Amino acid sequence: KLRDVIVDAVPVGTVVTFWRDAAATSQQVSDPDNFAAPGVGTLVLYIKLTNAAGCVRIQPFSVIVNPDPICKISGEKSSICEGSTTTFTATGGSSYAWTGPAGYTAGTASITVGKAGTYWVTVTNESGCSSKCSKTLTVEPLAIVDITGEKMICAGGMTTFTATGGINYY
Repeated sequence: KLRDVIVDAVPVGTVVTFWRDAAATSQQVSDPDNFAAPGVGTLVLYIKLTNAAGCVRIQPFSVIVNPDPICKISGEKSSICEGSTTTFTATGGSSYAWTGPAGYTAGTASITVGKAGTYWVTVTNESGCSSKCSKTLTVEPLAIVDITGEKMICAGGMTTFTATGGINYY
C-alpha cells in the first residue's frame, strides 16, 4: 500500500499527507490506497513530508491510470438447433477467460458452443485492466415429425401421406 511504503521510508516523527494540488494546501487525499481516479491518463499525487522541526518537502508521485477494455462478443447466431454449434468471439483485450453452463471454461478469444445458457468472458488488456460481458445461447429442440400413410403401393397406384408435429408443411 502506498501509505505504508512512504511512511516506512521516512524518518520517525515525519508527518506524511497526500494531496491533489501541487501546493499541498487543498484537495487532501485521506486514503491514498483507495481513491477514485478522475479519469484515464497520468494522475499526480503530491506527498507532503513535514519533519519534527517543521521543515516541509512536497514530492510529486505519478500514477498512471489505464483504461478498461471494452468487452464485446460477436457471434454467428444466438439461437441454434439442438445438435448444432455456433462460434462466439470476444474482442477488446489481449487475453480472454470464458465461463459458461455446466462448468464450461476456455481461454481463447473465439469459442465454439452448443449448450444453452449464458457465456461470460473476462477481457483483459495489456495493462492488466479487465471488463466482463456475456452472450446467451438458446438451443431449440429438433422438430418431431410423424408421417403416416400406406408405404407400399403397386405400380401406378396412389397413396396419401399425412405429416404431423410441425408448424409449416410444404
